[in-house]
Amino acid sequence: LFDGEGSVSISFRHSYTNNELTRYSPSVALQIGNYDGLTLKWVKQELGIGGISRNGRCYHYYVITPQEINHTIKLLFPYLRIKKEQALVMLRACEVIIERNNRGSGVAWKESDFAKMVELRAALDILHGRKGKWKTRPMVQEVTHG
Repeated sequence: LFDGEGSVSISFRHSYTNNELTRYSPSVALQIGNYDGLTLKWVKQELGIGGISRNGRCYHYYVITPQEINHTIKLLFPYLRIKKEQALVMLRACEVIIERNNRGSGVAWKESDFAKMVELRAALDILHGRKGKWKTRPMVQEVTHG
């Protein structure tokens, strides 16, 4: 099910103070879309984590915490045929975020960790067939060099 209708993503949320961009925060997500809500309810019940939303006729099973995504991918990994590479990239992204979060919530991202997240996002874009559409270098420089 995940191999055909699932996806993983890395995004960067913007934070503003007084209408000025102050930082980007990397986040991760795992999702499965399907028109059959009962199938996704079964997935949620079997995995014991995640949530379900509905957008029109389509339902979405989603997992958004790095720990739960890490757990979910490790459960699914032996069965993956098409999205193994994306899963490996996402496992690494979750590790980076978990390690960063273990240092404390008020601690700023290290330049090397942030750059790694940008690299992982670019790798996912290539694996998703979006090569060259996302410009990361200016963002890394803006965030890490003020």
